[in-house]
Amino acid sequence: MLYESDGSIGSRFTYSYDERGNKTEECFYSWNGSRTGRLVYSYDEQGHVLSLTSYNNDDTSTWKNVITYDPYGHQIEWVQYQHGVLRYKRISKYDDKGRISEQETFEFNAPPNVFSDHAPVPGKVVYTYGERSKEIANYDTTGSLTRRELSKLDEKGNEVGREFFNGKGSRELTEVGFVEDNKIVARLGGTSQTKIEYDSHGNWIKKTYLITPVGAKEGIPSSADYRIIIYYKTN
Repeated sequence: MLYESDGSIGSRFTYSYDERGNKTEECFYSWNGSRTGRLVYSYDEQGHVLSLTSYNNDDTSTWKNVITYDPYGHQIEWVQYQHGVLRYKRISKYDDKGRISEQETFEFNAPPNVFSDHAPVPGKVVYTYGERSKEIANYDTTGSLTRRELSKLDEKGNEVGREFFNGKGSRELTEVGFVEDNKIVARLGGTSQTKIEYDSHGNWIKKTYLITPVGAKEGIPSSADYRIIIYYKTN
């Protein structure tokens, strides 16, 4: 249940589970108690989600995801229908170690002049693994490289750094503004990097986002995420 700043109820959520503990339904309610929508899940015998269906407040379906797995439990196909019409399909492949190696997304029956920031992006994503690195390369529907993301890994396989490149091989440029009293008082632009630190249990505790101005040798921190994890011993 979510509350507004004055203490009144803003929205409410309810959940249903089957005898195996799988979540089978989520319902969403507005501040006045009326149900605004719900999600319904179905599972196979192994507990994999086979379908996820979204319903409006009048129980008409808005979209449905259907998922297929290989014998090893890897998701190999994801399909989405919107109002009963096929809209997206994603095919996934894996290497001999069970790691994702390729994902290709297809779009169907696109309505004209409609764009969504959260919609799947058609094209192919290729994953390449090194001894201490991982690369994610994005290609558009014509096969042209659009973006590369290079992650550095430590000896345990934890990601400790990340860099971004455009389709031409140059590092991506980004810019952030620093605000004071609702005014931008400074700007920092350049190439972006992410450095990640872990605790002794292998959980990340700090992510530092750096921007390296053109010509500079070192990145300047622009922001950071911290995570405090408390571990308890059990008898």
